[in-house]
Amino acid sequence: MKRAALLLFILVCAVPAFAQTSFQPVTVQFPEIVFGVNEGLNYLTIVQAVNNNSTSSQGHIALFSDSGGTLSASFNNGAPAPTFDFTMDSGVSLQIVISSTGPISAGWMSITYNTSAP
Repeated sequence: MKRAALLLFILVCAVPAFAQTSFQPVTVQFPEIVFGVNEGLNYLTIVQAVNNNSTSSQGHIALFSDSGGTLSASFNNGAPAPTFDFTMDSGVSLQIVISSTGPISAGWMSITYNTSAP
């Protein structure tokens, strides 16, 4: 049996018509995440990112323990790491699964994104 926490993360940016636009990074923090295995149950955190903009978006996810140190997890079944970078084209969504095969770990997550094209 798997238990999942779903976090909906929407990239939203209004662009004024006929105006110069500068894109500033935006940081969103989630105060509680959990992942790992406990008594045969797999806990994971799912981030659903949506890019509603007309330009591509770049994102950076960083995981931290409750004491402020880094926390490593597997992002989309990759090797464990404390951070994950992603790029999204205009008008697409992306699901990022944060998991671990080790014991339960809890902490918090910071997501920084920028809507300017590289």
